[in-house]
Amino acid sequence: MEKERVRGREKYKRLGYRSYPQTTRLDFHPPSSINKRLRRCGYDTTGKEAHHWNYNILNSVFLLSRKAHHRIHAAIVMNRKDKYCYTKDGVKIETAEQAKAIYEGIIRSSGLNEEIQLINL
Repeated sequence: MEKERVRGREKYKRLGYRSYPQTTRLDFHPPSSINKRLRRCGYDTTGKEAHHWNYNILNSVFLLSRKAHHRIHAAIVMNRKDKYCYTKDGVKIETAEQAKAIYEGIIRSSGLNEEIQLINL
Protein backbone atom coordinates (compact mmCIF):
# COMPACT_ATOMS: atom_id res chain seq x y z
CA MET A 1 0.00 0.00 0.00
CA GLU A 2 2.86 2.36 0.77
CA LYS A 3 4.36 1.68 -2.66
CA GLU A 4 1.08 2.74 -4.29
CA ARG A 5 0.98 5.95 -2.22
CA VAL A 6 4.50 6.85 -3.33
CA ARG A 7 3.55 6.19 -6.96
CA GLY A 8 0.48 8.43 -6.61
CA ARG A 9 2.52 11.29 -5.13
CA GLU A 10 5.08 11.04 -7.91
CA LYS A 11 2.34 11.11 -10.55
CA TYR A 12 0.73 14.15 -8.87
CA LYS A 13 4.03 16.04 -8.98
CA ARG A 14 4.95 14.86 -12.48
CA LEU A 15 1.63 15.95 -14.05
CA GLY A 16 1.51 19.24 -12.13
CA TYR A 17 -2.04 18.95 -10.83
CA ARG A 18 -1.63 22.05 -8.67
CA SER A 19 -1.42 24.24 -11.75
CA TYR A 20 -4.91 23.19 -12.97
CA PRO A 21 -7.65 25.70 -12.10
CA GLN A 22 -10.49 24.55 -9.91
CA THR A 23 -13.56 24.93 -12.08
CA THR A 24 -16.13 23.18 -9.90
CA ARG A 25 -15.72 25.27 -6.75
CA LEU A 26 -18.07 28.23 -6.40
CA ASP A 27 -17.01 31.43 -4.67
CA PHE A 28 -20.54 31.74 -3.33
CA HIS A 29 -23.18 29.28 -2.23
CA PRO A 30 -26.59 29.48 -3.90
CA PRO A 31 -29.44 28.20 -1.75
CA SER A 32 -29.51 24.44 -2.01
CA SER A 33 -33.13 24.24 -0.92
CA ILE A 34 -34.61 26.08 -3.92
CA ASN A 35 -36.70 23.03 -4.98
CA LYS A 36 -38.00 22.69 -1.42
CA ARG A 37 -39.00 26.36 -1.42
CA LEU A 38 -40.73 25.95 -4.80
CA ARG A 39 -42.74 22.98 -3.50
CA ARG A 40 -43.77 24.98 -0.41
CA CYS A 41 -45.09 27.73 -2.69
CA GLY A 42 -47.21 25.18 -4.57
CA TYR A 43 -45.10 24.55 -7.70
CA ASP A 44 -44.87 21.02 -9.08
CA THR A 45 -41.14 20.27 -9.39
CA THR A 46 -41.52 16.62 -10.39
CA GLY A 47 -39.06 15.94 -13.22
CA LYS A 48 -38.03 19.60 -13.32
CA GLU A 49 -35.02 21.64 -12.23
CA ALA A 50 -34.61 25.26 -11.19
CA HIS A 51 -32.19 27.36 -13.27
CA HIS A 52 -30.75 30.60 -11.91
CA TRP A 53 -30.47 33.06 -14.77
CA ASN A 54 -28.58 35.57 -12.59
CA TYR A 55 -26.72 34.59 -9.42
CA ASN A 56 -27.07 38.12 -8.06
CA ILE A 57 -30.83 37.49 -7.81
CA LEU A 58 -31.04 34.07 -6.17
CA ASN A 59 -34.83 34.09 -5.74
CA SER A 60 -35.53 34.39 -9.47
CA VAL A 61 -35.37 31.05 -11.32
CA PHE A 62 -36.67 29.33 -14.42
CA LEU A 63 -38.39 25.97 -13.99
CA LEU A 64 -37.19 23.60 -16.74
CA SER A 65 -36.99 19.93 -17.56
CA ARG A 66 -33.66 18.28 -16.86
CA LYS A 67 -32.89 17.93 -20.57
CA ALA A 68 -33.64 21.60 -21.31
CA HIS A 69 -31.59 22.68 -18.28
CA HIS A 70 -28.62 20.68 -19.55
CA ARG A 71 -28.93 22.18 -23.06
CA ILE A 72 -29.03 25.72 -21.66
CA HIS A 73 -25.92 25.15 -19.55
CA ALA A 74 -24.13 23.78 -22.60
CA ALA A 75 -24.86 27.05 -24.44
CA ILE A 76 -24.05 29.60 -21.72
CA VAL A 77 -21.16 30.44 -19.40
CA MET A 78 -21.36 31.83 -15.88
CA ASN A 79 -18.79 34.47 -14.91
CA ARG A 80 -17.83 33.85 -11.30
CA LYS A 81 -16.64 37.42 -10.71
CA ASP A 82 -19.79 39.35 -11.60
CA LYS A 83 -22.17 36.34 -11.23
CA TYR A 84 -23.87 36.99 -14.58
CA CYS A 85 -24.47 34.46 -17.33
CA TYR A 86 -23.14 35.02 -20.85
CA THR A 87 -23.87 33.32 -24.15
CA LYS A 88 -21.01 31.64 -25.99
CA ASP A 89 -20.96 34.76 -28.24
CA GLY A 90 -20.20 36.96 -25.22
CA VAL A 91 -23.65 38.55 -24.81
CA LYS A 92 -24.36 39.38 -21.17
CA ILE A 93 -27.77 38.23 -19.93
CA GLU A 94 -29.02 41.16 -17.84
CA THR A 95 -32.82 40.88 -17.66
CA ALA A 96 -35.27 38.04 -17.14
CA GLU A 97 -36.98 38.82 -20.46
CA GLN A 98 -33.66 38.66 -22.31
CA ALA A 99 -32.84 35.39 -20.55
CA LYS A 100 -36.23 33.91 -21.49
CA ALA A 101 -35.78 34.85 -25.16
CA ILE A 102 -32.26 33.39 -25.28
CA TYR A 103 -33.27 30.20 -23.47
CA GLU A 104 -36.30 29.67 -25.71
CA GLY A 105 -34.02 29.99 -28.75
CA ILE A 106 -31.60 27.44 -27.31
CA ILE A 107 -34.41 25.00 -26.51
CA ARG A 108 -36.01 25.35 -29.95
CA SER A 109 -32.67 24.87 -31.74
CA SER A 110 -32.17 21.69 -29.68
CA GLY A 111 -35.43 20.26 -30.99
CA LEU A 112 -37.29 20.43 -27.68
CA ASN A 113 -40.82 21.79 -27.49
CA GLU A 114 -41.21 23.08 -23.97
CA GLU A 115 -42.41 26.20 -22.23
CA ILE A 116 -40.21 28.14 -19.86
CA GLN A 117 -41.67 29.38 -16.59
CA LEU A 118 -40.09 32.27 -14.67
CA ILE A 119 -40.63 32.13 -10.91
CA ASN A 120 -39.78 34.91 -8.45
CA LEU A 121 -39.85 33.66 -4.87
